[in-house]
Amino acid sequence: KPQSKYPSYSTPPTPDPVSEPSGSFAFLDSSHTLEARSKEMPKLDANSFYVRAHGGVRLVSGIVERSGGRLPLEIGVQIPPKSSGWSVLSDINSKTNVSIVDDEWVLAALVKVQVSTWQYQGSAEGAGPHGKGVTHMGPMAQDFNAALAPLNLGKTAANESMPGSSAEEDFSRIHTSDADGALLAATRAMISRIGTQQKTVQELEEQVETLMLQLQSNNVRIERNRQSISRHGRIITSLQSLQKATSVASTPHIHVDDARVRAWG
Repeated sequence: KPQSKYPSYSTPPTPDPVSEPSGSFAFLDSSHTLEARSKEMPKLDANSFYVRAHGGVRLVSGIVERSGGRLPLEIGVQIPPKSSGWSVLSDINSKTNVSIVDDEWVLAALVKVQVSTWQYQGSAEGAGPHGKGVTHMGPMAQDFNAALAPLNLGKTAANESMPGSSAEEDFSRIHTSDADGALLAATRAMISRIGTQQKTVQELEEQVETLMLQLQSNNVRIERNRQSISRHGRIITSLQSLQKATSVASTPHIHVDDARVRAWG
């Protein structure tokens, strides 16, 4: 048996019915000493549940047997030591009937699921005065489960509710690992889309760069042609001036006496 560095109780403390709130439960590990009970005992509210377990917490709802003398895998949730979040069993060796989901289909399904902020209805203890308690954010279970209904989440392979559950209850809850899986699939789809778009953008940028080089080359060619046209225009103008001067110089000049013309007339 492993030895704890904390002292252990010889006799567990007895709750004081006067000072302890009604309906409360406290579990304290051996790190909580008898001598310091009055100082270390947490403040409990009525109808509350408190656990102090420095070695971690495990809630087991089933087991997966393994061959070769290995310990079975525990189905349920755990809080490892010095951790603040639940972990669930996801070992590949604990799973069967594995089917790869279509990430794009999951993304399209989740787009239809609206996300809201809300508070639970209930009594003052459960949700504050007049049913107004802590504000949360998330989807409605009915919307989430309806969107992903073809996947039979939370049901058996034969699409049946688990023992002790009903179809109505199945639709009123969201399994956190299913929500995580759906979000991961949708994220994968978005990453794939972004990758495709980035590739398309890169190809378009390369095409634009090629067209810019062609445009620069065309601009150089156009400038050369403009200069050539201007030069040829000047040459043509010079030739026309030369042709006109030559034509005038080669035409014979006839001087007629006006008096004779009048006499002949």
